[in-house]
Amino acid sequence: MRFKRIVTAVALVACSSSVTAILHAQTPTPTAIAKVDPAKSLDAAVTGLEKQLVPLAEAMPAEKYGFAPSSDLFKPGVTVDYKGVRTFGQQLAHIIQANDFFFLGVQGIAKPDAATTAKLAAIGKLTEKDDLIKALKESFASAHEAVATLTPENAWEHAGRGATDTRAEEVTHALGHSYDIYGQLVEYLRMNGIVPPASEGRPLANPGKAN
Repeated sequence: MRFKRIVTAVALVACSSSVTAILHAQTPTPTAIAKVDPAKSLDAAVTGLEKQLVPLAEAMPAEKYGFAPSSDLFKPGVTVDYKGVRTFGQQLAHIIQANDFFFLGVQGIAKPDAATTAKLAAIGKLTEKDDLIKALKESFASAHEAVATLTPENAWEHAGRGATDTRAEEVTHALGHSYDIYGQLVEYLRMNGIVPPASEGRPLANPGKAN
């Protein structure tokens, strides 16, 4: 009887070892997680914004750059408040100014110098479509140059503003702010009967819904 128990125990151990070997053979060998250079990764994010924002700015007719939403656009009895809101052109100028400011931080520059301050002020006075489109494209060119300065070693250096701000984080500030304004500008186009470029050719979400 004792011999039988020993044989059974040996068989169980052998079986367990076989199962373990099979499971081990079927378990994929962990692969090293690929690391992407911060400049390359964040530059792709800037490019994504650029491909959305520039076509949107180009889609609005020049004569509509002074457009701003107002209560006149809504049905009688609808309560809205658009007093003092920016025009389409002013919204773009605001994005350009903010981007130029944030991307100084990406380069580790805490405060704009006198020349940059004057440039930012001049952008705020632009009203014509051609001038704003030119400034917007130049802003993105500067953004790409700033992001190219990031390295794994300096990406998390303090950016000189908030206590927890870093050079890499300044890129996220710029993107988040620009996408916020982008969402507003989509409505500016819709209010003028223009389909935003990013939505062109896509199926309607609510095909039976009237305007």
